[in-house]
Amino acid sequence: MDKVPKWVKELWKWADENDISSNHLPRDFDKLIKKELMTLSGYNITSLPDEFGELRKLFRLYLDDKPILISDELAKKIIHTSTYIYKFASKVIQNDKEIVLKAVKSDGLVLEYLIEDFKNDKEIVLKAMQSNGSALKYASEEFKNNKEVVLKAIVDKAYVLKYASEKLKNDKEFLFKAVELNGYTVKYASDEFKNDKTFVLKAVTSNGYALEYVSDEFKNDKEVVLTAVKPIFEITFQYAENEYPFQYASEELKNNKTFVLKVIDKNGSILKYVSEELQNDDEVQMRALKSNEMALEEAREKLKMTKKL
Repeated sequence: MDKVPKWVKELWKWADENDISSNHLPRDFDKLIKKELMTLSGYNITSLPDEFGELRKLFRLYLDDKPILISDELAKKIIHTSTYIYKFASKVIQNDKEIVLKAVKSDGLVLEYLIEDFKNDKEIVLKAMQSNGSALKYASEEFKNNKEVVLKAIVDKAYVLKYASEKLKNDKEFLFKAVELNGYTVKYASDEFKNDKTFVLKAVTSNGYALEYVSDEFKNDKEVVLTAVKPIFEITFQYAENEYPFQYASEELKNNKTFVLKVIDKNGSILKYVSEELQNDDEVQMRALKSNEMALEEAREKLKMTKKL
């Protein structure tokens, strides 16, 4: 016990006084200093001791949304761990741009609590979008109409398109760029764009899973479906399940042997999503096996080349 630093003993004392479970704040030194996530919500604590600043590996601190006393020195050290650290910090901390940038870089949702000057600071807003696209909800109307800002948010989360200005939602050039960056954008686009084949093709090219959200017309479109299904070993967003989008194809296409064979040549793993009749078809089964064997051999060759390099 004598080898335990004084700051640790003080932190344990504080934890005991506030009935903090050892599961949440370990009373074992080695476990404590390695702690990365810590939950203090539900304990009704009113302050945080400066000793928390010694927890170098701590990157996420879960607190209740209630006022909490925290020194400026500690706030500077752990501003990245919780949006509430910034929310309840002193005005000195809240008005320090360098600290604010550190906070939004860790969690863009801090944008909700920023003073107006910082909410209107493009550098800060872009950092927030990069960290968490959902922060677009708290951006000013000016930035909800800013293409660069909204695109940065959409890269992270497609659904935030709903927070963009009406002008951008109807801007064809902007939406085409958005769907190239994140295929899921098609889910939140207007019917006008959902019924635009060029737009839909860009969506499924970006992310095959977007096929789930296109109209029935395009789920029955051979070009769209074939584009959505990626080669089995191609590294994509849905890597290792590149055949998955085929389940959203129309039943008609799933039972079209000529088309199924064409898709199987690209990715034999779609076999589990074709009609029951075709799953039991000898030719279809053999083509699926051959397709995946060829893909595996190609992957092995690429691996050999990588090792040589």
